[in-house]
Amino acid sequence: MSDPTPDEPYRIPLLVPQFLTERRLRERLTELGHAPHYSHELVGFDQDTDGVTARLATPDGERTVRASYLIGADGGSSFVRKALGIGFPGKTLGVRAIVAVLLVDGVSSDAWHRWGEDTAAQVSMCPLYGTDMFQLQAPIPFDVDIDLSAEGLTSFLHERSGRTDVVIRSVSWASAFEMNARLADTYRHERVFLVAVDLREGASADRRGSPRPLRAAARSGQEPRHPPGPRGESARSRLPGLALVDDQSGPRPRRPGRAPDAPVTDAGGLPTRLFTLFQGPHWTLLGHEVDDAPAPAPRTGLRIHVIGGGGDILDTGGHVHSAYGLSSGQWVLVRPDGYVAAVVGTDDLGSLATYLDAVGVRPVPMAQPHHMGTSAGMTAPSPSAAPRTRREHRRVRSAAEQRLASAQRKLHQLSRQVQRDLRSVRRQGETTAIVARSNFAELAVQSITRLAANLRTDPSDRSGRDDQ
Repeated sequence: MSDPTPDEPYRIPLLVPQFLTERRLRERLTELGHAPHYSHELVGFDQDTDGVTARLATPDGERTVRASYLIGADGGSSFVRKALGIGFPGKTLGVRAIVAVLLVDGVSSDAWHRWGEDTAAQVSMCPLYGTDMFQLQAPIPFDVDIDLSAEGLTSFLHERSGRTDVVIRSVSWASAFEMNARLADTYRHERVFLVAVDLREGASADRRGSPRPLRAAARSGQEPRHPPGPRGESARSRLPGLALVDDQSGPRPRRPGRAPDAPVTDAGGLPTRLFTLFQGPHWTLLGHEVDDAPAPAPRTGLRIHVIGGGGDILDTGGHVHSAYGLSSGQWVLVRPDGYVAAVVGTDDLGSLATYLDAVGVRPVPMAQPHHMGTSAGMTAPSPSAAPRTRREHRRVRSAAEQRLASAQRKLHQLSRQVQRDLRSVRRQGETTAIVARSNFAELAVQSITRLAANLRTDPSDRSGRDDQ
């Protein structure tokens, strides 16, 4: 393992077993007051302009369910995709492999283990986070039958690794399979979606997964050298070539790479990280030393931060500059999955706006402010300029609540930090400046809290709804 660095803080990727992921999803579903239904099979569906009617085969007979949308998350042999007649083109990669989840003696769980790297006879054992199990991976020939029992896989591992002290005790499941690379022709048909599609209005189907690593493996007969994750090829080495380009499908990014991390300082003087700013389902736009540039218009699902003097983020250790190598006036757009979508100059923000429109990140409708009288400088949308449709109300309210929650968290953190500073230096009498900061933070929190309460009862909200 290599030591963590500011831009790559995690030493090794974690492989989480699917059953733990499913368990967490079930727990979250329970928290929301729901539960999964087992032994239910989708056998047909019809859709119209208002929704989808799905027919389910259940242990108690056929059942009909009405919903706004149908999401087909049923894998490569998807019934939903086939029922819609959506093509699934691709090709066989010419690679056969085995994958098995097992209990094993003789290897430690603090590292990935690999023997015969970069050869056709390689084999790897990867610990499954949160369990005492491992995942075995290995390429195998097409014309060889593999014994997938514990004894058979132990002999297979001994032959390839030369480690006779490693013994597989039991096999949870195992599979020998042939690799294919396929993509659906489209991921939406009216109100029916295939999985991994953005449901926001106007969002285009997003094919973020790429078969390129598998194609490389097929050509070489090897696995990719680095497993998927934050390590691997330096993201900085890819960034200078990033740009928006035009082709027949419109503006799109080229050569994306994983966005590096970096420790930074927020406007309140508190330490944070870029990964913290990226965390969540939103897009992130970082401006580097763009003091004189006009700020891009706010968009639903986009968070904008400016690094440098006058911005809300300070590159105190120079780690952002080191990881990204940006020039003054450049902007970095980071996708929700943590990958860089584009690096552009201020003059190219128009192209960036076109790209965001294409992926469904829409501008926030801006209402004219009026003075609410609750606190100095605090404003809210006026009734005359309020959005008039339910969709506009949801969009404006969602964006406002996200900004409000973020501001409240930051101010609360600042207030707590100031209070700690105040207690630590009170005995030395160095309190004047800190008391002022504390008062300011508390007043700001109180003002935003009052504004939040007023927004929830603002008559413009009620009048907008009453007009529907």
